Amino acid sequence: MKRVSIILSFMLLLSLSSMLFAAHENYSGSKWEVTARAEIRRLIPTVGAPATKRAMALTEYISQEYFGNWINNSKVTLEYDSYQRPTMLVTQSWDAVDEIWYDSIQETAIYGQDGKVSEIVKQWWDGSQWIMDGRVDYSWDGNFLQNVQHWAYYTEEPSLILEQNYFYDSETNRLSNVVNTYSDWDRFFDMRVSFAWDDQGRAQEVVSELLFGEDWMPFTKTLISYLPQDTSNYNTYYNFMIKQVTFGDHDIYHMHSQILLHEEQEFELSEEMEWDIIGKYVYNYDDDSNMINSQYLFYDGMDWVLQEEEDYTYDDHGNPLSWTAAEMQGSELVPWWRQLNTYNELTSIQDDMSPAFPMAIRIYPNPFNPETNIAFELNSPTLLSLSVFNVKGQQVRNLYVGQMLPGNHSIIFDGKDDRGRDLSSGIYFVRMQSSEGAVSRKMILQK
Repeated sequence: MKRVSIILSFMLLLSLSSMLFAAHENYSGSKWEVTARAEIRRLIPTVGAPATKRAMALTEYISQEYFGNWINNSKVTLEYDSYQRPTMLVTQSWDAVDEIWYDSIQETAIYGQDGKVSEIVKQWWDGSQWIMDGRVDYSWDGNFLQNVQHWAYYTEEPSLILEQNYFYDSETNRLSNVVNTYSDWDRFFDMRVSFAWDDQGRAQEVVSELLFGEDWMPFTKTLISYLPQDTSNYNTYYNFMIKQVTFGDHDIYHMHSQILLHEEQEFELSEEMEWDIIGKYVYNYDDDSNMINSQYLFYDGMDWVLQEEEDYTYDDHGNPLSWTAAEMQGSELVPWWRQLNTYNELTSIQDDMSPAFPMAIRIYPNPFNPETNIAFELNSPTLLSLSVFNVKGQQVRNLYVGQMLPGNHSIIFDGKDDRGRDLSSGIYFVRMQSSEGAVSRKMILQK
């Protein structure tokens, strides 16, 4: 199994939905396998360029496997709203026979009026339509994340497969621990991850524990050290964590603030109840503070043995263009996986039907049933048309045509066509056109 550093595991802990929803197809009933699958995903480096460099949004990445040459595996594309928040993520798989990409999974993020994510809806494509697969619900207390619930649709009624509760220190307000309750069909088990922060506010020690009866039993520990020039603090980690709770199980974020890691040493509890060191991650950087290389070394009791290595490349703005993973086979490193990233600078909503421009549409809720609000802001008086199209490009509803004053506006779409007939479930596009330009947004009617 591919190992994952504790900084990445820290973030992956907050975004297990993809792994757990996948278990809905392949669930074995083993709590150890469920826990292990949380470590399969590997993010792009959490350490990126200094904040002075221009950050651009990741809009597409392609994952490839190495079989003598690089073979496509999957492709992920993203859409963003006018606040540059990711709103939709579509995963496609590669058909090597017909050499085409085909839709697989679609995930939609819904944000509340406070700007925080409130729900993630996940669907899978059955060849003719999107089918409800699962969702994630979020609860907040001000700026503090309190609870995350992961639901899977094994049947028409959702099943709670993971609940995460977040606990904070009453004096420092820093994250103390996260308790994960996993549903193992008719059984439950709990795992707790606890954090210790140094005087600078950096993660210093992370301990994982399992609940046996009424007692927490530790089983792994990681000690983290930093380079002398590192200036990161608690807010750096927590703010990144908040981003991760949206589509954190996908490789869409990297740090723009500097977190310059030196090593992460891994320990596990022995039968003698002592911490035995089992491995460590070592990080290397270029002169621009970009992580260019990370290595995992296993301790065999006498020597450090290189097991895996990852190499990263960057564009002129410090955005990771690629990471390539290799593992030791015999006496040499052999590549086995890589990811290729594409970035764009976002100034407004981006949509594949039209270019971005200052006039933005916000649709909430989305997916919706039976109605949704289409909200937008105009900078000046304009003649405006607002219409709904199906995936074939056919107009099914004319919502508004006429003069409109500047300011914030909202129009309700009730899921009906121009004849008042209920539209079927599926994907639709709302298109707004005015003297300022045109913009389109995807929305999902889900019954």
